[in-house]
Amino acid sequence: MTNAFADLLGAEPEDDFDPGTEYAPPAPSGKDFRTLKPSHVHELDRGVTINWLAQAFLKPRKDVEKLLARCPILRMGPNSSKIYDFRVAAAFMVPPRVSVKDYIKNLEPKDLPERLRSEFWSARLKEQKARLIARELWRSEDVQAAFGDVLKLIKDTVLLWTDTVEESSGITDEQRAILDELSRDLLARVGDSIDSYCTGSAQFPSQESELEDGGEQ
Repeated sequence: MTNAFADLLGAEPEDDFDPGTEYAPPAPSGKDFRTLKPSHVHELDRGVTINWLAQAFLKPRKDVEKLLARCPILRMGPNSSKIYDFRVAAAFMVPPRVSVKDYIKNLEPKDLPERLRSEFWSARLKEQKARLIARELWRSEDVQAAFGDVLKLIKDTVLLWTDTVEESSGITDEQRAILDELSRDLLARVGDSIDSYCTGSAQFPSQESELEDGGEQ
């Protein structure tokens, strides 16, 4: 095992590490530009100690202990030292570099803290009321009623096609049968399409774009 990972599983390292000292990155020597090899990643999988994290993140030990207060412990090492999963611990060691507002915005309501859930639904209700007033949002029963009116208008018009054509230019019985069949097929297809939107089996264009945007995030 390399010196850089010598204290991963053992007791707290006995070196010149001072828990109360603020650490700064060493000045580059201009001679040694070596980096850790990919093989060293497997050594990290064995876990890291508080002292290791303090040195790696250039923080005093007491600050690391506070940061890891809620971090799950991978296991206990020699002398009751706490061993942490490096990847999990790293998330507690540095502040998030994302917008808190955007992060909360993308959370599911069930993932929000209990005290924020009522505020979330209250804000959502106010938003819906505002969109209803602006007619950017329709109630389901209003949408169904509108579809029903449109379908009735189409039906009343289409059913008169055969009689209108016969009165204006005359048609044979075979032509009447064909026109009647086409009219019934059109009404059935329109009815099925409206029904699919009302039952939710079909999606409106805005819903499809929202799903695409969500999949890209």
